[in-house]
Amino acid sequence: MDLLCTESINSVTEAGGDQLSSSNSATQQTPMEVRLNTAVKDPTFLDDRCLENLLKSEERHARQHSNYFATVQKDITPDMRRVVAEWIIDLCEEQNCQEEVSLLALSYMDRFLSLIPIRKTHLQILATGCLLLASKLREPNYKALPVELLVFYTDHSITKKDLIRWELLVLSRLKWDVSTVTPLDFLELLLCRLPIENKKCHDISIEKVRKHAQAFISLAAREHYFSNYTASTVAASSIAASLSGLKWDLRSGQSISYLVNKFTDLTGIEQEFICECMDKMEALFQEQRRRLPQSMHITSATATIVSQHLQQQQQSCVNFKCSSTTPTDVIEL
Repeated sequence: MDLLCTESINSVTEAGGDQLSSSNSATQQTPMEVRLNTAVKDPTFLDDRCLENLLKSEERHARQHSNYFATVQKDITPDMRRVVAEWIIDLCEEQNCQEEVSLLALSYMDRFLSLIPIRKTHLQILATGCLLLASKLREPNYKALPVELLVFYTDHSITKKDLIRWELLVLSRLKWDVSTVTPLDFLELLLCRLPIENKKCHDISIEKVRKHAQAFISLAAREHYFSNYTASTVAASSIAASLSGLKWDLRSGQSISYLVNKFTDLTGIEQEFICECMDKMEALFQEQRRRLPQSMHITSATATIVSQHLQQQQQSCVNFKCSSTTPTDVIEL
């Protein structure tokens, strides 16, 4: 039994009869705008059972990435991986993709690189194939990135036929296990279990912390060494780093150590890993802070959040304008 809706907009309009046609004749002449409708948030998906299932799911890929630059890849360097990661994130930003698409594509790419050695000339087509696959899973059917568009973004350095072949190659090497958990999957489950909002810091809301944490996750996705941590560790560390940057611990009376202990109780992650990942995020943030005005590879959304985060740490305001552009130096790989 097919439960999918197969009727088109035109057929529904024609079935409405002459009354609908006469009353909405002007509407029929104008193409109907397709909008993305999302379901209302269901509190059921925030239950402890959902968090436990996500923790079990991420165990399948835990520590799978390792340091493949030293063990598997001989022709690929971390700098090359960073350029491709920035290209993927910029592309998704320009096409208004779901936030999980870029993270999922990078996860596929890291898993593939930890298994199969490739030449540096194949790195971009691998990234494009992973992005095509991720968009099919996390984007609605009518918004999945077309093959022609991805070929255009590579400056036609690849062909449609080769891209489809690499997509199948990625699927076969990953054994069709593409239900990868990302840090964004844990973000809401962890935020709703923390006492973030209180009277002492009324200007810090869950939504504000969520945006800052998403910016940290986006920054971390550019660096390969964060792939050694589980998705829950990256999510917990991004929240802790965001609250630390917003001075939540000083204003609320709760220490960052309290947050780390809370995350350990919720996820079972050792405090050492959370603190280590958090320190690396803050170090990356400071590095990005120094080169942000000159950088053109960071997405506009992330740049806005990072700028707000800097304003919380400093009294002075940093004014900059960062546009999202597609890097061309990927082709030189």
